[in-house]
Amino acid sequence: MNMENTESKPFISKLLIFVCILIWFVGFTYPTGFGQSYNVFETAKKVTVVVFLACIIFNNENYHLTTKIALATIIIACITVINVIRNDKSIEDYIWVWLLIPIMKSFGLEKSQMKKIGYIFGGMSTAVLLIGNFTDTFDGWDGNSVSMVQFFSYTVFMSIFTEVRDIKNIRNIVVFSAVYFYLLNKFDSRSALLFSIVMLLCTLSVIPFKKFLSKTFIYLILLSPLLIAIFVMSINETALADILNEWSIETFNKPIFNGRDVLWEWGIEAWLESPFIGNGDFAHESYHNSAITTIVAVGAFGYLILIGACYGIIRRALRWIDDSVIYGLITSFLVVWMQQSVELGIIASKPNVIPYLILGLIYARTITLEEKNNDTLVDNNADLQYWEISS
Repeated sequence: MNMENTESKPFISKLLIFVCILIWFVGFTYPTGFGQSYNVFETAKKVTVVVFLACIIFNNENYHLTTKIALATIIIACITVINVIRNDKSIEDYIWVWLLIPIMKSFGLEKSQMKKIGYIFGGMSTAVLLIGNFTDTFDGWDGNSVSMVQFFSYTVFMSIFTEVRDIKNIRNIVVFSAVYFYLLNKFDSRSALLFSIVMLLCTLSVIPFKKFLSKTFIYLILLSPLLIAIFVMSINETALADILNEWSIETFNKPIFNGRDVLWEWGIEAWLESPFIGNGDFAHESYHNSAITTIVAVGAFGYLILIGACYGIIRRALRWIDDSVIYGLITSFLVVWMQQSVELGIIASKPNVIPYLILGLIYARTITLEEKNNDTLVDNNADLQYWEISS
């Protein structure tokens, strides 16, 4: 039985929102001096493992070990053990964040909950940006780290407005977003600003994202960090790269790739040293690309498992793409995933937890809709049986 269907539903509903707030707090603070002083990341890891085990023990009927999951677990275990022995590098600080997804499954997700989560994320993120713009609280912080969490939060916030079509609300969303972009620009992250705009355009259907959401399209998006890296490396010594660099320097006072093309070449060289299982080091270099970081750390096998896991969750949710929560969250996750073609966060030795929360919410909403559909089918079958007996 899903926790959402228990007699304590109001408590569970509030608990999910509280858990999401805690996860946001972890995502925002763990790389900071505060996070390091209070060991936020390690504490979050231990608590997540304990909660996951509790879900397995007390809600075990909702958890089934499939052949695919068992095989993936064995491969990941082999990659981990071999790299610990061979390179003294462990990937455990990355793996645990995936436990957030089955934990979210135990809660379920209703539209009312998602709206509250979206508004809370938007409110907390806006508060951070206002503090950063009008006080010196974040002076000395890495602007990229601050802007990443606010970008992730903005996509969650915008995900709740995919059904908005009246002019007044669209105007309010655009005005809010314009102010948000202005505040975000303070932290000088071009990718966060660019993909925040992409999220807005998808939400308002200026970009008809929903029309493109097929299995093939999702695969292409999930592969986009690798495809972009390959494309950039193939043109980095051409006239086109020179033109783009000149434009970027004139516009942003920095090169278009800002050295990422060189980092990605180094990453490919490092990957070729152990192409199947990697070197076990998610912090080998700051590659600013999720695909390069993954193949270096866990090789081709680990990369395929990563893509397969993300694809499996989203493909299952596609059946309910007309549900605004599902569509909004899928858009949020895929926009974040594309942005991670040129940034750090989602794949790292100590990854940001918020994108995995988004994936977990997609899974939770999918399970909720499936259970409702099954209940409807059961009720309809019962009615049909009664009608046949009566007649």
